[in-house]
Amino acid sequence: MNKFLQFIVKHNMKITLIGFLFPILLQLKAIIAPPIIALYDKIPSFSHIYDNILSLRNPFHHQKTSIYHETIENIITTYHNKNFSREDRTNIRFVLKELFRIQEKSTDKSYTKQAITEIKNSKFATSKQIFHQKSISSANSKEKTKYMGLHAVLISIDNPSEAITLYNNALAIDPNNLFILNNIGQLYLDSQNYSSAKTIYNRIIEVSKNNKTKPAVRSLGYSNLGVINLLETNYIEALKYFNKALHINQKYQLNLGMATQYTNIALTYEKLKKIDKACVNYRRARIIFYRHYQDEQAEKLLNKLKNIDCL
Repeated sequence: MNKFLQFIVKHNMKITLIGFLFPILLQLKAIIAPPIIALYDKIPSFSHIYDNILSLRNPFHHQKTSIYHETIENIITTYHNKNFSREDRTNIRFVLKELFRIQEKSTDKSYTKQAITEIKNSKFATSKQIFHQKSISSANSKEKTKYMGLHAVLISIDNPSEAITLYNNALAIDPNNLFILNNIGQLYLDSQNYSSAKTIYNRIIEVSKNNKTKPAVRSLGYSNLGVINLLETNYIEALKYFNKALHINQKYQLNLGMATQYTNIALTYEKLKKIDKACVNYRRARIIFYRHYQDEQAEKLLNKLKNIDCL
């Protein structure tokens, strides 16, 4: 107690000054912040300094991983090298996680081990059998649709139309399954069936609005509507959807989602020939990707910034 009192006496002036200035600074924040943000957008030298400050990374960064994380990521890397789409790689990651989960609970692990070995070589026959059998034997509707969805994921790689049929069969059981809705939407998008894709993504938005725990999925719905409008050269409409997605990611502090939307917004401004606005949003996206150790994405955006004379 005596040491505490001695500290108060010794630093009385500093404590008084901080106590006096802190509420004033809070009041001035609303006045000071907009000019600083304006400087970022208007003065290249300031934005470069600001970028360097924001780009500082946490040297103690450590991603939480499962026991099988390294194995899964090594397999996914081979799919990246084989030019599988990002969506396919994401779905194959889900497939592998589920196979490892099944393996943990199984007394005979040889079957799932064979399936995982096949996936390493881009073969899916055993995995399809496992998920098909699980979908038939499951009495729980949620479990049944999950396995129907994972089965359809693997079918979609070679036969998208057959996968759409299976996805629709799953939706007949569980019409609000967001995983299945998103995957069928992606297949419609890939096949340029934009009308059906829009219907699905609007459905995703409505379902996720009623599910408060799924803001990222709602953001994805808006983002994909933006992508469709971008492909249809409806640039103003695309910006509207990308900004809706961005606001959701900002609200829930979904940083990588924010980076994706900044990239989408920048690309749209680039199409509109508004290069200054494109530069600002590409830089924002690059900073976030870099700070979160998404080095490949950050490098791509750095090259983009150079190519359109932002640097």
